[in-house]
Amino acid sequence: MIKELEAEEAPDGYQRELLIIYNELYTVSEQKISVFGQEKIERKFQKVRDPPEGTFMAEGFIPRVIVKDGRVLGIELLKGTPDAILSPIKTEMKERLGDLITFFKSEVEDEDISTKKASKKRKLVAK
Repeated sequence: MIKELEAEEAPDGYQRELLIIYNELYTVSEQKISVFGQEKIERKFQKVRDPPEGTFMAEGFIPRVIVKDGRVLGIELLKGTPDAILSPIKTEMKERLGDLITFFKSEVEDEDISTKKASKKRKLVAK
């Protein structure tokens, strides 16, 4: 299972932080490797030997369940990178901006219609 996950990339905008396989807990460790002056970061799963006791909330993480051949093999806890965190916000902002533009367009159109109606009802009379 670990070898399969190491071969597979995390989804765009996310990085793996924790992995639960059966009843074992794995964390992701980073190791910097320098080859010919180029630095590369290698991420590997490392078994947590003595996990803390208790119940924990996974705030700020997105769970991803791995199912194969009808069996749950593991659960990954993914953490969003700044790109992933901003992406939904940008989409939401665009949607809200679109709603605002639509709202103001309808307000202007309603105002134009009421102004035309008002001008038709008025008659100019010389005194």
